[in-house]
Amino acid sequence: MTSTAKSTAALDGVLDALGRKITELRRGIEPVWRCPPKAPRRGPAEPPTPTWTVYEPHREFWTKNRKHWFYTDLELPQRRTGLKLAGTTANIFILGWAPFTVWIDGEELFRETRAWAATGPISEPFPVPIEPGRTYRIVACVEPTEVLDPPKSFQIDIELAACTDLAVDLDAAAMQLKMAAALASSDRDRQAVGRAAAAVDLAAVKSNRWTAVRASIDRMESMLMPLSAQAKAITVHLLGHAHTDMDWMWTWDDTVKCIRRDFKIATDLMDEYPDLTFIHSQVPTYDLVRRHDPDVFAKVKRLIREGRWENAAGTWVEGDLNMADGESIARHMLYAKQWTRKHFDSEATAFWEPDTFGHPGNIPQLAALGEFDSYFHMRCNPGLWDNWPIRNWTGVDGSRITAFSKVYNDTLAPDAVVETAIRNYRKGIHNALHIWGIGNHGGGMARHQIEIMRRYHDRPLIPTIRFSSMKDVVAAVHKEKPELPANAGETYTVFEGCFTTHAAIKRYNRECEGQLITAETLCALASLDRRRTLANAWTPVLFNQFHDIFDGASVHDTYINAHQRSEKSFKTARKVTKEALALLVKPERSGKTVTVFNPCGFVWTEVVRTKLPRGTVALADETGAITPVQKLGAEHAFIAQEIPAFSCRHFRILTTVPRGTDLAVVPVTLLTEHATGGYYQVDTATASLKISRDSGAIASYFDKRLARDLIAFGAARHIGHAVGTPSSRAELALNVFQLVFEAPNPMSAWLINDILREEYLLRNARVKLVETGPVFARFHVTHRFHSSRIDEEILVYKDFPRVDFDAEIDWQEKGSADTAIPQLKISFATGMTAARVRSEGPFLVSERAADGIEYSTQKFCDLSGDEFGFSLYNDSKYGYDALGGRLRMTLLRSSYAPDPDPDSGRHRVRFAFAPHGGRSNAELVRAGMAYNRRPIAATTKTRVRPAPSAMVIKGGSVVCTSLRLAESQEGLVMRLFETDGKRCRARLRVDTGTTAAIPVNLLERPVGKPLKIANGTVSLNFRPHEVKTLLLTT
Repeated sequence: MTSTAKSTAALDGVLDALGRKITELRRGIEPVWRCPPKAPRRGPAEPPTPTWTVYEPHREFWTKNRKHWFYTDLELPQRRTGLKLAGTTANIFILGWAPFTVWIDGEELFRETRAWAATGPISEPFPVPIEPGRTYRIVACVEPTEVLDPPKSFQIDIELAACTDLAVDLDAAAMQLKMAAALASSDRDRQAVGRAAAAVDLAAVKSNRWTAVRASIDRMESMLMPLSAQAKAITVHLLGHAHTDMDWMWTWDDTVKCIRRDFKIATDLMDEYPDLTFIHSQVPTYDLVRRHDPDVFAKVKRLIREGRWENAAGTWVEGDLNMADGESIARHMLYAKQWTRKHFDSEATAFWEPDTFGHPGNIPQLAALGEFDSYFHMRCNPGLWDNWPIRNWTGVDGSRITAFSKVYNDTLAPDAVVETAIRNYRKGIHNALHIWGIGNHGGGMARHQIEIMRRYHDRPLIPTIRFSSMKDVVAAVHKEKPELPANAGETYTVFEGCFTTHAAIKRYNRECEGQLITAETLCALASLDRRRTLANAWTPVLFNQFHDIFDGASVHDTYINAHQRSEKSFKTARKVTKEALALLVKPERSGKTVTVFNPCGFVWTEVVRTKLPRGTVALADETGAITPVQKLGAEHAFIAQEIPAFSCRHFRILTTVPRGTDLAVVPVTLLTEHATGGYYQVDTATASLKISRDSGAIASYFDKRLARDLIAFGAARHIGHAVGTPSSRAELALNVFQLVFEAPNPMSAWLINDILREEYLLRNARVKLVETGPVFARFHVTHRFHSSRIDEEILVYKDFPRVDFDAEIDWQEKGSADTAIPQLKISFATGMTAARVRSEGPFLVSERAADGIEYSTQKFCDLSGDEFGFSLYNDSKYGYDALGGRLRMTLLRSSYAPDPDPDSGRHRVRFAFAPHGGRSNAELVRAGMAYNRRPIAATTKTRVRPAPSAMVIKGGSVVCTSLRLAESQEGLVMRLFETDGKRCRARLRVDTGTTAAIPVNLLERPVGKPLKIANGTVSLNFRPHEVKTLLLTT
């Protein structure tokens, strides 16, 4: 063994010995809790008996909203690990997840009356003296308002202060050795570190002779002094934080108390420690302090001015970024920075997303457009196990941002701080970010943590430690110019179950996004100023995009509140839409005309459903062309052709049609097949398809335009001369419902675990032809399975190359840790080869391999191969998987924790498929938007106002996503993005009254010179994936 290897082995031996002793010193006192068989009559004064049950955590022990009593008699040790403890203190840390009260010797120590998880963990301990012969009786009464699996209630940790202090000193010694080893750049240095390690008296450590141990550590530090300057050249930037999951294992009412507590603790500590710094995000938390605690809020404003409290509220909340529409993310930035500018004269420069479950490849561009200079997150580090601390992140458009990745609730213990320094130093970085403070349910900074840091911060091999800010650490890193790791595009997602769990909140989100964007558009067209009203409707939707709420990972009561918020926003959007529509058309019951508005920024042809006068059989457009109409329940349905962007067309209502008008019904033929139950064959202008009478699955879809069947083996086939029944693989069809059972896992709301089995709903469905008419043929399918039921309607259009589905699901399947987690999927198995998947993110289309992994999308996903493509649209779903030529959308998922029953009940989902011979990304985005931002129809007088001037975008890969009144100035704001990842040139035809087209960012601030308007046209150059926002003024 070389001398360097011997030195390394010696170092490892010393670190191992110190580590074992540190663990021994940190070991606290574990109380043994006894529980009375019934409620004690004397409460905390009841004397426990040996017959009482010793508590062991299990879910069955707990009952919601019932008092549970715990008793323990605690005699604190007088000596431990060679330390005399009499006359010192023990520190009692209380961690509570439920309303509780704790007494010591009959005196109340702490009471928590709020809903569960109200307490925290509590930041500071309660000290009690260690006295010879004294026994403390600790009593706790816990009354949970939620019962989880695994159970959480309360916890008491008891640390011996003298042992903890000594553990810090040993930890500091060990960390100095580790720091020196990281700094050692030559064999000579490494041998010197080995000799210094050997100076530590391990025999004294083992036998608890602490005077000798301290003397040996002093010798070790002296031997390492040549490396001290290098250690001190590394700066660890400490930034206090209280990560707040606003509605996770608790509801907003509970969060209110948590935030008020944390802001008070933080501001008081910052008065006590003049160099202390803190960072906090999320506008709703600031606003509640403004309303409830104006004195505390005034201190926050002062600390922000002083640069010690950093405002990180650059988005309304710490939201999910995969499922939120790009327009929602834009509103997050716009409204958050508007609020903080008003109340703090401050705007966040760090894009603060510590806990989001994946980072789309477009975020660097959106961050730049929101005027952020850095990005902070914990999860989904692209370095994987290497876990890059800082990196250069390049977005899909080429934008770059400095991204920091670190756990958001660390401590100030020596190992935590020095490991942060080492992790950065090994990447060539001398400025390390360290976020500290109790988090998740707040808690924040603690005095005892600061005092721990003060015990060791000036040791010779401890890096420079200073309280800092994101602004300071970003500036220091940029000044240092290290060679940072780099990544491009999205970072991987985690927690794929979150794309589906709690289906109702996802439906509310999609509906609210679409309705609000539509309301904004119509207000812009009608010159109706409802900006404040719509902003107040947007912010609850943004609140519900908080990552734990939107991702289905919160407790049940959270969703009661979230649904109420959504309902209010939805109603506001509909009300404003109605007001704007009244300015554009004048409705009346005896109307002779129907006006169809297109709220999207592109020409579309779409199915319209609306109420029309009794007897309506067709419509006539401005040229006299006839459009058939068909009754659909209480409404009528027709195909509105070529409705201009942000404009409308008027149709005359007809009760009779000219002779020779084609109102032939969609042909449907019954094909009898004894082995399979037979099929309904439907023939349309573009396809011939077979619908199974046994399952409602589409077993064959022959596309006349592509001259091929999309399905390889879904229908029964005869095998020539072979004897027997026809061969069939009915699951390899379109519109096949599947039950998928996942293996249980402790994070069932978040994670999709191993798939144990799959069941296909292929038999014994009730399939009925309801009607056939000049617009569509309609089928009704009923599946009954286990405890659940699906009622699905299928609409096959005569002259529209899309098949629509509308499913009502009564879902009663339950997941549990003992059985499985059931999913419901809808499967479309095509005969495609070399398939690739395209899915939608915020202002982004991504392409992936069809590898069977669950990914997120928004309004569409598309499977395209060598010969054809298959697009699937939806109105409320976000999770899908694709494997080869099979595309599946996940409809429901019954996780069991933290909400034991997230999705039982009735659900509705609309989806549709459209085959194609090759659709561009822009066409997919437009079709998904058109399917979700539904056309608006109104019956009017014979005389109507002329249609608003259409704004036409010419440039095949550019899509317009919104048109709205500018937030704080005159004019209209239009947003566009390039979808194909290619440079392109687009032309925008604007209204004749438009005098200026000014490029602005997501905050609606100018980012370039006004563009030239020539003959009512603006020319726009796009780089790949670029998002552009224009301010159009008159």
